[in-house]
Amino acid sequence: MNLLDYFPEGFSPRETQILLLQAIEPLLLDTTKKYIVVRAPTGSGKSAICTTISNFFRSQNKKSYLLCSRKYLQTQYLDEYSRVYSNFWGKANYRCPLISASCSGCPADNSIDAAAYMRFLRFNCTTNKVGDKCPYIVARDKAQIADSSLLNFEAFMANSISGLWSQRDIMLVDEAHCLADRTVGFFEVKVNPAWAKPPKPTKKTRGNKENLRVTKESKELKKVLEMYNSKVYSLQASKLSVPRDLLNAINYLETDGVDWILDFDTGTFIPITLRPLLDKYLFSFVEKVVLLSATLTPNMCKELGLNGSNSTYLEVESTFPKENNLIFTLPSIGKLNRANLAKEQTSKKLAEKVLKIRLMHEINRGIIHTVSYKLVETLHSALEAYLLELSDESNKYTAESMGFFFHEKGTNIDELLEKYKSTEGAVLVTPSLSEGFDGKGDLLGWQIILKCPFPYMGEPRIKELLNSKFGNVLFKERAIATVLQTLGRGIRSKEDRCYTYIFDANITSILSDCSRKSSKHYTSTSKYFKDLWKTRKVSKLIK
Repeated sequence: MNLLDYFPEGFSPRETQILLLQAIEPLLLDTTKKYIVVRAPTGSGKSAICTTISNFFRSQNKKSYLLCSRKYLQTQYLDEYSRVYSNFWGKANYRCPLISASCSGCPADNSIDAAAYMRFLRFNCTTNKVGDKCPYIVARDKAQIADSSLLNFEAFMANSISGLWSQRDIMLVDEAHCLADRTVGFFEVKVNPAWAKPPKPTKKTRGNKENLRVTKESKELKKVLEMYNSKVYSLQASKLSVPRDLLNAINYLETDGVDWILDFDTGTFIPITLRPLLDKYLFSFVEKVVLLSATLTPNMCKELGLNGSNSTYLEVESTFPKENNLIFTLPSIGKLNRANLAKEQTSKKLAEKVLKIRLMHEINRGIIHTVSYKLVETLHSALEAYLLELSDESNKYTAESMGFFFHEKGTNIDELLEKYKSTEGAVLVTPSLSEGFDGKGDLLGWQIILKCPFPYMGEPRIKELLNSKFGNVLFKERAIATVLQTLGRGIRSKEDRCYTYIFDANITSILSDCSRKSSKHYTSTSKYFKDLWKTRKVSKLIK
């Protein structure tokens, strides 16, 4: 066995890829630990590593699943390795020829039962094999029997409950640091008033009106399950269709070992403990799981139920020159909390600094990373106001004339990216490109990280996590992971060079904390990054 023999055809492995594949090789044969966690730096070519492993297993007449966090990553795999994988998107990505609209609006889904569903397909969507006119069904069936199937987290979990996926030998999870949040979002259950009365706080829970931690045995959850199961019985007795969402919700809520947070305001059960759900709907379908990410830390692994007894943690350092990744901090900005951002003088200061940096890199493309659309709007308004001050009768300055593109709510990021890539010296202000964007070559010469990307503290699960010491650790590590992902956007090879300007003092604080051996976050960054962070400079060009 030599994994390097199965490296994708037409590509040559880099030093980091060789080291990783050599380390992974013996672990694939280890039957004592099911999970391999690979932390490899951004730009190290994890897609080629996944494809190498898929190629090897196919050569042994074994099958694999490759799961991606987002559509852009699936597209990247298809662009480079379409011969290896059978791709399967979610329904919204296919167009139904029957209704000339997205397959997510499929009329067959409204059938009264499975038999009626099949009758609809045979009559409307079939030439030879049932459903062979439906692009979604055709892609799903191909992925079901392929040697190597490519799909996103949700597409796999949504179809695992119906028994679509067979047992395979290995599952590769790319951008695995996203898995916890995506699992939470997928399995949360909002109580449907048509099926059950949403729980309300009682006298005992009145001290915590917003949310309550519950289990399968808690009376609040038991009551909902009783009403849901009663609804199923009633519909079946009346020979009416049982909605798939109703059956799915029952399956999720009945999963053993899951703690939920009940958000009384929205009537939603949100999973706290994730491992039972991951086992049931993801990991149980394979013998081996390889999770890859640049920022999946040991603490974040614990949230997924991974530890030293069931997994091996591999880490490889970046080989990119540190001198090409130039980091500047701006201590004069201070901490950008809500109160400071609400001040007019803060907005003006942000606009002034942003404009000066933009002019320093006038011919280079740049991205300004925000944490929300609201911050995009705040910066847009501040820039327009500041540029108006600088204007006179002969020179009228606007953000547009200075090359800025703003990704505000409702605007299409793909269209903006095309404009950005085709415009020399363009500046894109967006909350959406902290990860996934490949700023190779001249696509990203500089970037600004405006605000620390802490998780939203108003989210019920985050509130519950913050009630524990470990939850507080996770809260900061989510922010650290996002910052590290962002720092990697412009350094995709040894030849790339990128300037990063960090505005929020909160970022400087948490990244500095990672370098202290006594810190709970010491393992959240690599030795390479700790050394890189020491080279950061306080910007003297911007006062």
